Formats: sequence, C-alpha cells, structure tokens
Amino acid sequence: MSDVIDVFFASDRAYYSGLFVALESCVVNCSQPLRFTVVMNEADPRTARCFDKLTARENVLEIRVILLSDLDGIDNYKGRAHFSKMAFARLLMGEIYSSSEAVRVLYLDPDIIVHVDVAELWNLGGDNPLMMSNENNSGVLLMDLDYWRSEGMDQHCIDIWKRDGQEFKHPDQDLLIQEFNEKGLCGHFDYHKWNLGSGHWDGVSACVIHCIGGRKPWHEDYQYAKVTTLFDRYYTDIFGDTRGLRQGALASSFARRWNNFKIKLGLK
Repeated sequence: MSDVIDVFFASDRAYYSGLFVALESCVVNCSQPLRFTVVMNEADPRTARCFDKLTARENVLEIRVILLSDLDGIDNYKGRAHFSKMAFARLLMGEIYSSSEAVRVLYLDPDIIVHVDVAELWNLGGDNPLMMSNENNSGVLLMDLDYWRSEGMDQHCIDIWKRDGQEFKHPDQDLLIQEFNEKGLCGHFDYHKWNLGSGHWDGVSACVIHCIGGRKPWHEDYQYAKVTTLFDRYYTDIFGDTRGLRQGALASSFARRWNNFKIKLGLK
C-alpha cells in the first residue's frame, strides 16, 4: 500500500474559504505524504497564497488544479437546486484521474474541517470499491480508482443521472448509494469520527467535522461557536488573520439564495 494519500476536492468559489481550511487542516494533522487534486471554477486573490503556503510543507507533494470548464464530462450536467456542476464533478473520477497512477482517492467536501489524522481513515480501505460513513453521507468517500476506471463508472453515473436524476433528493449521494451501497459494494466507517455533523461536535474530540447546511463557518450568522473558533484557527494559520472573511448576515443570505438560483438555471 502506498504511503502517499491522494485527496480530491471540488469547490466552487462560494466555498473557497472552506476549501482553504479543509486543505490546511488536512495537512496539519496528517502524518503521511499528501497529494491533492482540486477542481475549481477559477482562482481568486487568496488561492495562490494558500497553495504556495501548503506546497511549502514537507508532507505536501503536489496540489494539482483542474478547471471545471476543462472537464469533458461536465457537458452532461443539467442544473438542479442544491446540485451544482461542482458536485457533479465528483462523478467524473475516471476523467480527472485518467493519467494518474493513483489507485485510490479520498474525497472530501470543501465544508469539512479535518481535526484528526486522515492516514487512519486511508488505511481502513479494504476490498470495497467505495467506502462512506455509516450514515451514508457522501461528504467523505474512499474511492477505488482502479474499479472506477475499469468499470467505466464515469459514463455509467452519467447515464443514471440522465435517466433517474430528477427522482433523487440528494442526486450524487443517492446515486452512489444506489450503485454501491444497495448492491453490497460499499464499505462503511464510523461517522462519529470521520464525518460528524458540526452541530454534534463537542469542541474537544478529534474527528472530521462536516459543516452541513446552508450556513457555514465563514458566514457571520453561523450558529456553532465552537466550530467557528476552530475554523478561524486554521484559516489564520494560512492568512494570518480573518480580516475580510465574513460578510454580514443579510449579504450571506442573499449570496446563498443567488447561488441556488444559478444552480437551477444550470449556470453552476
């Protein structure tokens, strides 16, 4: 088993603050070499600053950036609220890793704070082509790339999305559950440690914290103070302080609504 942990993120610009913290928190807490692939819309003024800081760390081998618009498979996306082009990108692992020697990848949502060493999770990978939490939330996934590529899962997922996508409540998550969990191809890990909803974090335990819901720690009106404090700590590690991080509550609410509207129109 390779000592290198391949980690994949897909983040649109509205989630960049979370992406930076997810990356930093993963690097700070991990004992093994890391290689990141990040699919994103575009750079913003903070992106190069964050990536330069991270690539200077001894355990970061590479941060490979892929623009969403450069993925051929993304042309199959059809807009739907709460399911953006960026979420659809995680179904294109064969294309994203087509020229990579990686045989397995750890997928993390960009609204996650890694407060534990993911090497332990990485080493849980067994014979299943997919592993997810025992709550079946798709924010943290261990994916067998050899299986994904050999079985042509990109096109298979696209075909299912075109046929059944409008019936799924949580499209990418429901699709993965249908194709892996319900067919006995999915292994599970404990969500308490590896995909804990932020409202349940005790402020002490080492785990992967998932900031589920419309409000996020980079919003002024986020409701979980302990998580906000932790988020700010990792953000400050990168940028020195949190100046300019948060919009006012009204602006944050408008930005979320506008984001969902663009998803419905297929613009995201």
